[in-house]
Amino acid sequence: MMAIQGLRDMILFVLPLSIVIAAIAMISLSPIGEEDLRQRIGTMQIYKFPAGTFYVSLLPSILFAMAPLWLGHDAIALALCGGFSLLGLAGAYYTRQYRLIINCHQVTISGIFKRHFNTSDIAEMDMDDSRYDRGLRIKLYDGRRFFISKSIIEYDALVGILINAVKPVERQ
Repeated sequence: MMAIQGLRDMILFVLPLSIVIAAIAMISLSPIGEEDLRQRIGTMQIYKFPAGTFYVSLLPSILFAMAPLWLGHDAIALALCGGFSLLGLAGAYYTRQYRLIINCHQVTISGIFKRHFNTSDIAEMDMDDSRYDRGLRIKLYDGRRFFISKSIIEYDALVGILINAVKPVERQ
């Protein structure tokens, strides 16, 4: 009986540790495929989050899924950890599905939902560089607002494209 308890304790210690080590290894190796994160297809340019963003948002989900092994199997711990794990999975799904597509003068932002606007509809753009809010805020003439995170691959090139697309409209 004591041997079974010792084996159970060893599995409960080694399994979460090996999952954390594997997650750190995936995060470390994720920049290898980042050259595919900005694609050009004809006049269309597609921007995405770095692959590491997916793994970084997936890591807390894994840790919260494993937490009941350390905390015990009571219903409250399972519900809380399961809820936080699902939030982490939703964040990982969002970062994996996020696409910003520029096709001539139309911009499409797709994460969970697809939203479109034309560059001629941009009323103002503001680049925030505060500690918690880094990125480009876009306000349209119809009142809609969009936020483009600075974490996107080739963010500076993306902002340059949007500024150059808006400049001819401002001259009129």
